[in-house]
Amino acid sequence: MKVHPPLTLSGENPEADALLVNQFLEEQLLHNPEQYLWVHRRFKTRPEGEPDIYNIDHLLERSLKRRARRVVKRSNKG
Repeated sequence: MKVHPPLTLSGENPEADALLVNQFLEEQLLHNPEQYLWVHRRFKTRPEGEPDIYNIDHLLERSLKRRARRVVKRSNKG
């Protein structure tokens, strides 16, 4: 664990303060991306040309399999 000094936020400009916090977080994520909670799909859209950071193909496949199992269960009940 690495402890950093506190960020100095002005409190007068929320946009500038948010930018400072986000820049710090981005820098830390670049050092240790495996420690970020990637399963939380906070950034559902990406800028044009940027790769999908959530491996959407895998998530869709899993979701389709789950739905297929539900359909089979319903058809077996009837």
